[in-house]
Amino acid sequence: MTVVSRDGGGRLTPGRWATSCRTHSRIQEDHLKSELLTRQELEIAAHRQGFASLRDVDRAVIEPGGGIFFTGKKPTTDETQQSELVKRLDAIAAQLNEIRSRMEPLGK
Repeated sequence: MTVVSRDGGGRLTPGRWATSCRTHSRIQEDHLKSELLTRQELEIAAHRQGFASLRDVDRAVIEPGGGIFFTGKKPTTDETQQSELVKRLDAIAAQLNEIRSRMEPLGK
């Protein structure tokens, strides 16, 4: 299935169907090859859309017009819980530092 291909000048030209280059966080190397797209070009396109790296991308689809649509990964329940715990620990540490700073003048 040819969706987007490169013309003689190296430009992407529209095809008929969208094709997935990254599915469920795995790069589909065969799809990249068939579209004459390098991993580096895919990463550059992801950066332009605000992704720090391809590790943050769950899915990348080349659309019929030649654009690449990216879907970001959603954090797992464990990642969400860990993030919340870290936020709470940071808040507790800040409160503890405030209490210590208030007690210092009393100790002098």
